[in-house]
Order: sequence, then C-alpha cells, then structure tokens
Amino acid sequence: MISHEIAGRLKFVESLKSGRTIAPDRPKRKPVSDAIIAQTLPHMSHVVRDMVTIQRETGMRPGEIFAMTWSQIDTSDDIWIYMPRHKTEHHGIVRLVPLNAKCQSILDRYRDTPPEGIIFSPKRKYLHKL
Repeated sequence: MISHEIAGRLKFVESLKSGRTIAPDRPKRKPVSDAIIAQTLPHMSHVVRDMVTIQRETGMRPGEIFAMTWSQIDTSDDIWIYMPRHKTEHHGIVRLVPLNAKCQSILDRYRDTPPEGIIFSPKRKYLHKL
C-alpha cells in the first residue's frame, strides 16, 4: 500500500522508548473484577453471557471464543478439548484448551450448530431452553 522507497525509509525510524519520549505511556490494562462481571452478566444477551462465562472458565482470548466451531472440539473424553487456530500454529505449536463440565453444559445448548459453523454466531437470534 506504500511505495518501496517509503518502506525502506521506515526501517531507519527508531521505535519509541518507554519513559524516554514525550509520547505518553499508557497504563497497562487490568482485568475486570469478578464483582463487575457478576453485576454485568444479567444485562447481557444469552449468547454473550455464555461466551463471557466460558472465557472466564478457560482463560481464552476473545478471538478464540468468537471463532470456536464444533470441528475444533474433541468431545470424546470427560474433559473436552478445544484446539483453536492461533498465531503460532504454523510453527507446529498446538494450543489445547480444556473445557470443564460447566463449559460443556453451556456448549451443549449450541449442539444445533453445524460442525464448521461458528458456535457463538452473532446471527443467532434465539437460544434453546436454558
């Protein structure tokens, strides 16, 4: 999207050094407290509430929840294993996310999703009986 000349010049631009420039240092993001999440859950749609609950149980990144499909979940044992696609998989690194009984009970409500379909699709307008 830019010329080779500009790309070449950008190689010589020094990166900002934390605390040593006039650019403001942003504070590190902190996790949302459990109390705030508990207060917020009742105001979320069922689908978003389920996503947040699974994320809290597993420590998954939001993108991993958004991309979850049944074809990526091994349900053959007591603890299900989710194998998300991730940024280092091309290096042969496999990421395994165990899904406990609480996650499984939530996911069971989405069994009607096709194997390659996004489980927590924003197109889902309803949720089966809770």
